[in-house]
Amino acid sequence: MNQIEQQIQEDARVAKRMLHFTGGDEAVLAEIKFVMGVAWMEKAFPKEWWTPLQASPLFWAWWKDKWAHLDQAMEADLKVNKHGVLMWMKGVNATDFFHSQEEFLTAYGIWHHFHINSLSMEPRVLEVIKKEIGPINY
Repeated sequence: MNQIEQQIQEDARVAKRMLHFTGGDEAVLAEIKFVMGVAWMEKAFPKEWWTPLQASPLFWAWWKDKWAHLDQAMEADLKVNKHGVLMWMKGVNATDFFHSQEEFLTAYGIWHHFHINSLSMEPRVLEVIKKEIGPINY
């Protein structure tokens, strides 16, 4: 198995685990991912870019990849204790306990929202997307 196949397999494993922890509703997670993607896009690009970017498969592939990396970073700090309670180990003395999927879903959304604000698109990715969407009229 090559590195790309391993990454795809790892992304699927993490996505399945996050889906379980958040209540198993793929539509809810897809909506969170989409809404935050549009919000990020609206902060990062001029208004004239929004519609072409929303229609860009390359933009959404890039976004899903970034989201998967955020999921992996969060998942690495999640543990289920012997009582079945989900714990988020955020540091030496910082642990959150989630007693319901709703509690975790809220934390999941907040954590991703906080971290997407620091994302930026790599210049080479932006150039490929510009070629895909064509000229933008200002």
